[in-house]
Amino acid sequence: MNDAILAILILLPVAITFFLKSNAALGFLAVCAAYSIESLAGGDIDTSISNLNLKGFSNADITLLILIVPSLLTLFFSSKSWAGQSKMIIHLLAAALAGLTLSIITAPFINSVASVNLYDSKIWPLIQHGRGSIVIVGTIYSLLIIWFSKTRHPDKKHKK
Repeated sequence: MNDAILAILILLPVAITFFLKSNAALGFLAVCAAYSIESLAGGDIDTSISNLNLKGFSNADITLLILIVPSLLTLFFSSKSWAGQSKMIIHLLAAALAGLTLSIITAPFINSVASVNLYDSKIWPLIQHGRGSIVIVGTIYSLLIIWFSKTRHPDKKHKK
């Protein structure tokens, strides 16, 4: 069960990127931005949410939404960003790095929400051991994709 949940977290961005041809570099950076928001403003968000008295939602539920939703929305809104075999490989690698990063930052919250222990997974020690490298490589790789990708501009028709 633990391995299945981790596999879903890692492969969901890959599947969305593959089927929608999404910009996975932006998806990776959205994961990083969501983590920054949660790290820097999580306490304020938790306080605001608790003041709303939302029944059925815990702070961990809200945190998971804050961490997961921005990357998924980014992948959906950046659909049809690329075409071709080489671009597919480039973006699928970025999507895999996004999924790995997503699993690293959401594991503690999933453990409390779903009453599972992802740390008991067979693949967790590999992810845990490489987490610094995953984030560093993912960030640099995603920035390089964005910096060196050509943006598509619609052809302008000249009026006479």
